[in-house]
Amino acid sequence: MPDDTRAESPLSQEELMKENRSLKRQLRNLETTLQRNKAMLAARVTVNSILESEQKLMDRNMSLLLENSADIILLFDKDGCFSYFTHTFLTVTGIAGSGLVSGKHFTEIFTDLVSKDWVDFIIANYRLALEQRITVRYQMKGMTPDETAGYIRHHIEQAGRTTDLFTDEAVTQIHQAARGKPRTVNNICTAALIATAGADKSLVDHASARAAIAEVTATD
Repeated sequence: MPDDTRAESPLSQEELMKENRSLKRQLRNLETTLQRNKAMLAARVTVNSILESEQKLMDRNMSLLLENSADIILLFDKDGCFSYFTHTFLTVTGIAGSGLVSGKHFTEIFTDLVSKDWVDFIIANYRLALEQRITVRYQMKGMTPDETAGYIRHHIEQAGRTTDLFTDEAVTQIHQAARGKPRTVNNICTAALIATAGADKSLVDHASARAAIAEVTATD
């Protein structure tokens, strides 16, 4: 049979020079792009550095402003605990040091300083501020026994286990203790797995589930 394979003819001098010029253009374009990217990166780093310096300056000025303020300025976290207070607050109240206030709930401090009506007024306004941030309310019902069993089974399968890891009795115990609440089911199951491993068992049984329930409910 005839051989259809044809050897490619070598490029002429002119074609080689043309290809060489094309490669040089591509290289110059790449170098230009690289230089542009380097310049953009340097500019971005400079801008970030300037912004960081300005933020530090603003924070320092704000801190000085607060520290030298003659007013009582108090900040609380979402749980109502002190996160910041000016020195004026300590001076006016006569509290000996910041350690007696930091992290404490405002009711612990104000109860000894002001009347109960004023404390109730603060609590009412604090709760109102929290209420205004809530846009949707939903009360989650607990899972049924079958749903709890399926929930546990699903997590086991997601972890790569293809066989049962919890006995039926253990699942029933966990469901009853958690009242079908997923978060509590998770916590009890985790504690039960640890108890099972500590007892060198291959299945979470009645004893492991009971120990886990005792541990979780004791810390709740």
